Amino acid sequence: MNFLANVDAIIFDLRENGGGDPKMIAFISTYLFSDATHLNDLWERKGDVTHQYWTLPYVPGKRLDGKPAYVLTSKKLFPAPRSSATTSRTSNAPPSSAKPPGAAPIPSPATASTTTL
Repeated sequence: MNFLANVDAIIFDLRENGGGDPKMIAFISTYLFSDATHLNDLWERKGDVTHQYWTLPYVPGKRLDGKPAYVLTSKKLFPAPRSSATTSRTSNAPPSSAKPPGAAPIPSPATASTTTL
């Protein structure tokens, strides 16, 4: 991420991403938020346990908070990249492209981007 420290904006192209780990979403998202931010909750049926995911207290290098960030999505996205796009739409973070990912709708507050990139 040090390579990206001095960019004017950043675009995450997740259109061909088939999945990932929520811990990686938390790690990358930490670079985009200056304050502790709740990202997602995942409920595990076995054991009836809910795992909360937040931005991390520390990441190496310079953060990109305050820089414009965009997330490109597609209908193929599911489930971790979808979570990232959902988080950005519900937390007034980086706007996503308007194509809904995966098989479920993404909640979209009035401030979410509706621009297709």
